[in-house]
Amino acid sequence: MSNTNYTNQHFLTNPEIAEAMVSIADVNSDDYVLEIGPGKGMITRPLLKNAGRVVVIEKDLQMYEFLIKLKEEFPSLEIIMGDSLKRRWPRKVSKLVANIPFNITEPLIYKLIQENIRSSCLIVGEKYAETANLYKFEREEESTPSRLALLTNAYFIPEIQMEVPSNQFSPEPSVNGAIITLESIKKTALAKMNFSLYILRSIWDQNTRRVYDSLFNGIANFLSANGEVCYLSPDQVYKFMELDSNILEKRGSSLDNQDFFKIYTLLKEKRIKKRLFRNNKHLEENLESAYLEKPNQSLERNTSPRRIENYPLAGIFNRTGFKI
Repeated sequence: MSNTNYTNQHFLTNPEIAEAMVSIADVNSDDYVLEIGPGKGMITRPLLKNAGRVVVIEKDLQMYEFLIKLKEEFPSLEIIMGDSLKRRWPRKVSKLVANIPFNITEPLIYKLIQENIRSSCLIVGEKYAETANLYKFEREEESTPSRLALLTNAYFIPEIQMEVPSNQFSPEPSVNGAIITLESIKKTALAKMNFSLYILRSIWDQNTRRVYDSLFNGIANFLSANGEVCYLSPDQVYKFMELDSNILEKRGSSLDNQDFFKIYTLLKEKRIKKRLFRNNKHLEENLESAYLEKPNQSLERNTSPRRIENYPLAGIFNRTGFKI
């Protein structure tokens, strides 16, 4: 079926990194864990030793025989052969732990948004790991965040855990990898945390509808969740927002990177928030970037992800204490 060149899969070769992933993901006997692209089981083995249940989805038929042998050693292993992007993931999975092919990062994150998984620990390419760190754009005003980066932050709290140098894979990729965690955020919680991201999430939740409808619905629902009422009509809102009518007529799924960033930056403007929130200072000042600017104690997460550092392989430690 597929081979490494087709799937762009780079297999992890260092078992200590696999052990570190399982520790970072805090896998325990209560967890039902999904692994995508297990290959020859570098991450699967420590998962099976720690999780209550493990299910793997593997597209490459060449891996089937190996996975069957692994199941003989660990009878609780559940094997699904198929494309993880085209099929529903098993119900009741609590965590996703995987070294994913770097070239399917975007569709896989969109797939993850649709699934009900509490937390994920993934090895991804360093480019996505860096761009998913919206904190960097907020503080350093570097390049424009993509649609994927904005939606990652609208649905999850991303945290870069550690770099995985390219020489820790076979075949060796052209870029380094990184272990990131994605903690799912409930929409009701996001309504108390970040206005702009809440609206982007509302647009994506209704991405088959016109932005004209989904954006206004998001604003009305956000205000309602915070004890306020939207006293303006959609046309009044879009007039003072000065939002391009071409964007408003698009479906959410058709918005490109620039469209998403345009909406995001407009929603952050003080003049717009002041008009929508009717001088409610709590909404205007305390919610906008709460979990980007300071740790949110209720989520107990480090919400300002560390940037990837280019350090030599020898002597690398991650937060779990594993030396790579």
